[in-house]
Amino acid sequence: MSAPFTVLTVCTGNICRSPLAERLLVQGFSALAAQAGPAWTPGRGVAVASAGVAAHVGEAMTPETAALVAAAGGDPAGHIARQLTPRLAEEAGLVLALSREHRARVVSLAPSVNRRTFALGEFARIAGWLADSGWEAPGLEAVPGELLARLVEEAALSRGLVPPLDDPAQDDVVDPYLAGPEVYALTGEQVSRAAAELFAALGRLIPGRD
Repeated sequence: MSAPFTVLTVCTGNICRSPLAERLLVQGFSALAAQAGPAWTPGRGVAVASAGVAAHVGEAMTPETAALVAAAGGDPAGHIARQLTPRLAEEAGLVLALSREHRARVVSLAPSVNRRTFALGEFARIAGWLADSGWEAPGLEAVPGELLARLVEEAALSRGLVPPLDDPAQDDVVDPYLAGPEVYALTGEQVSRAAAELFAALGRLIPGRD
């Protein structure tokens, strides 16, 4: 059995934004598996992990982040912050940064991952655009690693074709660290919205599903 396709989320400390995105993506892939088949089960056909460019190594996610994960139906247990390394980035099939700055930091650390590193919101928008444009991965069954690898490749080619945002900063998820509940709530909304957009697109792109 081949190794799962790994999606790596990246922020600064790996205690707020990237673990929130990681756990919501796990939740999303679990829901997708219930509809599209067990191959999409996290840990089987796809794996999700996270790291930080200046990680609070060894720490759990903040209590506020854990509350956001739980409120969204995810599981906050067991997270341990870790530092992003070139190897972690290079082993991922897709790196989703929580801001444009994080994307730049990832690519500076591991230049070879440039074409498969996106801001979370950016990748969700491109995936949605491809789904709406009728893009298909010819000849592929609903095998997560194959379909996701082709999607990442096509997304890299489509960066300049997708209509740009009025404000590129809309792809940046606000940093809630040491901030109040209003900022955490905004962070949760931004990550949840991007994750929902991404899974809506995947649902349309998986062969045999509408």
